[in-house]
Amino acid sequence: MIALAREAHPAVEAEVIMDCGDKAGHVLEALRMGFTRVRFTGTARVAAKLSSIAGQSDAALLRGPLIALDLRGADDPAAACREWLATEGKRG
Repeated sequence: MIALAREAHPAVEAEVIMDCGDKAGHVLEALRMGFTRVRFTGTARVAAKLSSIAGQSDAALLRGPLIALDLRGADDPAAACREWLATEGKRG
């Protein structure tokens, strides 16, 4: 999906972050898939280990909050995107 979006819109800059919640296994899988920015909300002890693993492949483990658009439950996803980009998207 990311590759298709980049191919269709090569001039658009996009920061891709895989949010894995507190699932360490999801972080490892995201790194294997080639993600270079992965978010983890689990314990600091596990995060330290994952950060070391991420660093070995020039990836970054993110721990802080993200400003993101969640379209789950949106009646009109396109309108929700437009509204978010006009307001919140400018803050990120």
